[in-house]
Amino acid sequence: MKKAISFILAAAIILSAASFCVFGTAEKTPVIILQGYSGPTLINTDTGEQVWGLDFNKVGERVKEEIPNLLANVTNEDALVDIIGSVLLEQLEPIACNPDGSSKYNVECYPQGAKNNRLSVLRENGGNYIPEKELVDIIADKIGEENVFIFVCDWRKGQIDYADEIDKFIQEVKELTGSNKVDLFGLSHGGQCGASYLYYYGYKQDVRKAMLTSPAIGGTSIVGELFCGNSVDINYETIVKFVEQGTQTEENWEQLVGIIGIDRLNPLLNRVLQEYALDFAKYFTSLWDFVPLDYFEDAMAHIALDPIESAAIIEKTTAYHTDAMANMSEGLKKAQKAGTQIGIITCTGAESFAGNGNNSDYVIDVYTSSGALCADIGEKFEKGYKPLFKTCSNSKHYHISPDFDIDASCAYLPDNTWFVKGQYHGMYVFDSYTRGLVLNFLYGNLKNVFSDPSYPQFNASQNSADGLYIRFDNTSFGYHTKNDAKLVVKNLSANSDAIIWSINIDGADFSVDYSRAQSIARGQIATFDIAEGNFDEYELPFTVTVKYSLKNSQLTYITQSVNFTPLTDNQASLYSYLTNPAEVLPDVYDEPTAPPEETVTETDPETNPPEEDKAPSNAESGNIPNTNRGSKTAVAAAFGMIVLTSVTAGAAIIFRKRKATE
Repeated sequence: MKKAISFILAAAIILSAASFCVFGTAEKTPVIILQGYSGPTLINTDTGEQVWGLDFNKVGERVKEEIPNLLANVTNEDALVDIIGSVLLEQLEPIACNPDGSSKYNVECYPQGAKNNRLSVLRENGGNYIPEKELVDIIADKIGEENVFIFVCDWRKGQIDYADEIDKFIQEVKELTGSNKVDLFGLSHGGQCGASYLYYYGYKQDVRKAMLTSPAIGGTSIVGELFCGNSVDINYETIVKFVEQGTQTEENWEQLVGIIGIDRLNPLLNRVLQEYALDFAKYFTSLWDFVPLDYFEDAMAHIALDPIESAAIIEKTTAYHTDAMANMSEGLKKAQKAGTQIGIITCTGAESFAGNGNNSDYVIDVYTSSGALCADIGEKFEKGYKPLFKTCSNSKHYHISPDFDIDASCAYLPDNTWFVKGQYHGMYVFDSYTRGLVLNFLYGNLKNVFSDPSYPQFNASQNSADGLYIRFDNTSFGYHTKNDAKLVVKNLSANSDAIIWSINIDGADFSVDYSRAQSIARGQIATFDIAEGNFDEYELPFTVTVKYSLKNSQLTYITQSVNFTPLTDNQASLYSYLTNPAEVLPDVYDEPTAPPEETVTETDPETNPPEEDKAPSNAESGNIPNTNRGSKTAVAAAFGMIVLTSVTAGAAIIFRKRKATE
């Protein structure tokens, strides 16, 4: 009897231990970080020299050396193009590729292999080569740094090769950790690589969850335009906004850039790109795989790669476009059926860097990132537009954006794609909403856009540099029903109080009650009663515009507009998940050393500006922005563009003025 009892107890202990191990494995599934484009470091194996992982200080010094030369040729545009183009090629030559796409020099990634790219090992070796550091730190706190891996691959390769390399890396990680599955997190190019891997290898059931953020799944029209020989029309004010968000700067400098007028440099920049950069870039298979499907045929005709010398590039990129890119929705759905949960985050609301009118996150287009049908930036679908239900046929799913410009029923994965308006490329980690979305998808119960009212399909960025978050109280962001009684306004600033000067409704027959010069403390919320009106006959959508100031050293007047789609009683009943929103909660910040005064004198912002109360700087408030961040490459690139154009600004403007008078 004792033996029997002992056996039963032993069996119970073993079963309990087994269940604990299973639970522990599920909770600590290793995660692989797929980096953005050009993230992995490249080393010349013959010399040991690091040839990629640019030191922007050195690049800046090299540019400075050319300033006398630039000034000496101030009236000679051809000379300016040659100087800038030559410096560009000089910096890029160490990573040049041959016409067949192979590396011109003996170059490989560093460090290599899953063992050397384990977070615990990388930190032991000094902490270099770690991308997306904020997110990596958060994940490591949850699952341990021994379960976090950084995937590295020569980013000049194409998607077919990348998918193969990811598969091999996953097998290494599984062997090192003893786990049956891994999680994937991919940003930008990493998101495209993650999607390609799932398309080609999703059937292997090696991936538990995959979160693809701002993914270039269908490429980007920036490369498409360049490879088709089209000019890009850069909006430099948007570059400044991009940098402000990436550095969490709450001051607004874009108007100053507009006054300077450096957009006049676009013709000069386009000549450099077409006459120098394109001949260099055309041998990168990865860049060909960035060309969207609707640009591909024209790009091939324009570049006209040599059919013999470049046969390998032509074969691989054509196969990728006609197979994976053309059938990505079906491929991702197959991966889902094999057991992988997939989440896609697409950022919206900025015109593409190419200046072609595409709705984007400034780098990746909405339609290439999500597969959704999109109107041009600032445009809307025609009144009476009905969803196409191309990849979602469920009539109880409402996949039209509040701006009436995105039809997500055509997306690669309509029920698994979230859209964040106002968030620039790679800035997810500075937005509390998107960061929470990523973590709840990987480690919570968030499975699709209907799982949790805190994470609706369409929402706005809540980066502290973005000003205000505006929503009605009883309906999901961007929508409005008769059940709404208040307008909710959150001051996203981490450093400054906001002063509300006016709230206007355009396109709807109701108003909002507010007190002029009402103050909202940093990170806090104010609600405004909706005045009685006619809620049955207004047009779709309507716009709420809030004019406000931040009590900082600038004290500028800022206008923020949000579009809202009103839902009929029938729609509110049918799409009940939109009428059960999560509560908007205030943020908690450390107390600043010199908090702004709480009283505000009512003034007319047009004629009598309020006294300029000096708000504490980031350093004074203890909220020092972390500049050592995963998206620093994108921010540095934007800064680099500003520096480069500023260097030649005087020269180009003077040249054009003289040209005009001749």
